[in-house]
Amino acid sequence: MHHKLFDRGVFTINSSRKLLVSEEANGTNGFDEWLMSFHGREIRSPVHPAYAPQESFMNWHVSEVFKGPERYFGN
Repeated sequence: MHHKLFDRGVFTINSSRKLLVSEEANGTNGFDEWLMSFHGREIRSPVHPAYAPQESFMNWHVSEVFKGPERYFGN
């Protein structure tokens, strides 16, 4: 499911390795638990540096696929 949401621009991972959820994203069952609970959190680095995505691909996803802007981080 996360792969499909990533491909559709519902969330992205920025250059700081933080997962950002689009303001346009919405859902019902599981939305908060499966997606929103990770919004703004840094993801772990890959086990081996060779598995890390190229920065240019990550930047492309943010600018071309992600349905930004990201959600507000307010309290």
